[in-house]
Amino acid sequence: MNVKDILREDLVDLSVEAASCTDLFMRISDVLFSKGYVVQEYGQQLQKREHAFPTGLATKTVDVAIPHTDAVFVKEPFVYVLKPKTKIAFHQMGTFPENGVLVHPKLIFILGFSKNDMQLALLQTLMKIFNDETMMDQLIEAETEKELFELLRKQIDDIGGEKE
Repeated sequence: MNVKDILREDLVDLSVEAASCTDLFMRISDVLFSKGYVVQEYGQQLQKREHAFPTGLATKTVDVAIPHTDAVFVKEPFVYVLKPKTKIAFHQMGTFPENGVLVHPKLIFILGFSKNDMQLALLQTLMKIFNDETMMDQLIEAETEKELFELLRKQIDDIGGEKE
């Protein structure tokens, strides 16, 4: 399976609301579990990993987050793209939660790897997108799930989303 195959239109949500990361992780875990992508304890495992290894990123254009956990909790690989309606605080990658360095992502990419070797290709592709200010502006301005999905899909194709 390649990078572009794990991006699915039914896993794009432009209206997610959550009071915190914990709330967000439990909500999206329920959705992913009901669709058969993850095991039931996925949300708790996502929360544990986020606490140990924060995933908030301050990019050139906007803050993003890339929460993920171990492949054993994923049944089928996916990228769940969220554009929160409310601010959700994430600790910045490379810091410890007790340092209190926060970002408020405008885009959240929940990553589900079923094989750890897929992780590198997906993260490399996402980092190229995050560093493209024009693309990030377009993603933020997308008004529908379909529009955001198509923008991402095209960008992944342009980058070379055939990587395994």
